[in-house]
Amino acid sequence: AEVRVEMSEMKKELKSDIAEVRVEMSEMKKELKSDIIKIDAKLDRFQWLIVATIITILAKDYILGLLG
Repeated sequence: AEVRVEMSEMKKELKSDIAEVRVEMSEMKKELKSDIIKIDAKLDRFQWLIVATIITILAKDYILGLLG
């Protein structure tokens, strides 16, 4: 009988631990998704900075070509 009680308690503890791990995993997924979105936004801004720089260089060369 004692073994059954102990096993029942262990099952309850295990279920509780599993539930905690699931909650933690869910929170980690949310944080990771948020971080990925932030990184993606930074990459988008960086790409636009590169495009703007290239356009500026080409426009400068074009204008200098017209003047020269």
